[in-house]
Amino acid sequence: MNEPILQIALREMSKTISSYKFWLCLFSIICILALSAPFGSNEIYNLIQRFFYWGAITLTTCFIGFFVNITISTYFTRKTNKLMFSRAVSAISTGIVVSIWVYLINAYVIGIIPASWPNFLFFALMCTIVTVAISTLMFALYDTIEDLEQRALQFNEKTSIARSTFYHRLPRKLGTDIISLNAQDHYVEVTTTKGRELILIRLSDAISELEEIAGQQIHRSWWVTKKHIANTKRKNGRLNIVLSNENEIAVSRSYLEQTKLYLDIK
Repeated sequence: MNEPILQIALREMSKTISSYKFWLCLFSIICILALSAPFGSNEIYNLIQRFFYWGAITLTTCFIGFFVNITISTYFTRKTNKLMFSRAVSAISTGIVVSIWVYLINAYVIGIIPASWPNFLFFALMCTIVTVAISTLMFALYDTIEDLEQRALQFNEKTSIARSTFYHRLPRKLGTDIISLNAQDHYVEVTTTKGRELILIRLSDAISELEEIAGQQIHRSWWVTKKHIANTKRKNGRLNIVLSNENEIAVSRSYLEQTKLYLDIK
């Protein structure tokens, strides 16, 4: 869905900072840095001072880096459709931005290092290496979590399929991967990834039998599964749903608000 990039970044940040695990992890990192005193910080600060110093550095670079990383990776993924390239660009870009921020703090705000190009290049190199490593770990963790969630979703759907009587109404050739339901008189046209078929049933009854499958009624005559919603677009002032089979359906005014709420569209 063409959700604004800035909105995506802010939503992901909001989701992250609302987790106590994030703050616990961040606090642990600050404690480790304060105790280990990297980059000679033990020669400048005592333990309490190092805690506040590394706390400020870690907090600010974390939020700046997270925002830049998500924004740039989302932008380039949309533009190029190349995930690995987008992640590489976002990691390097984040490293540069973080380098500039850390250098400004140390050289001009705190004043613990002389302001010079050699010092800046050193900070840029070190911060970029660390940021690329952290970004790589973050993306790997994100992919692992997403894969586990997808497997859990598929397992739940398979379990739901086994329980639902609706799937027993379908010819075997259609499979069970439903894209949409379309009411036509006393029938419902069921579209799956393998084809379509008319089934003698009311749309409301079909939806009821598929209640355990994630989906949304977007029109008096249409119901679609969430996983097959490929995109949304505005057309002639109306919200249209684009499905994975490229079928485009206009959302009726009666179902507009609940569809926007279901898909988290402003």
